[in-house]
Amino acid sequence: MDGIKFTDRRGRIVEVSKPHGAGGNSYYVTVNRFHYGQIVRVLGGEWVAYPNSDDLPPAYWNALVDWVSDRENKKDEEGG
Repeated sequence: MDGIKFTDRRGRIVEVSKPHGAGGNSYYVTVNRFHYGQIVRVLGGEWVAYPNSDDLPPAYWNALVDWVSDRENKKDEEGG
């Protein structure tokens, strides 16, 4: 899996992963196997969250976007 999977403090199973065949410009966010939205690289290289649900607070999405940004920046620095 190209991503992260964890259980949050409320017992939700959260997975942030690249969809199969999607290249490097998006990650899916699922919570308890339900699609909650995407984190997408927009023009200029910035990563932005597009939630499908209001169940997760904005700070939660910000943390996930930060994780994706850090991960992708590290990949770019390492050349892959």
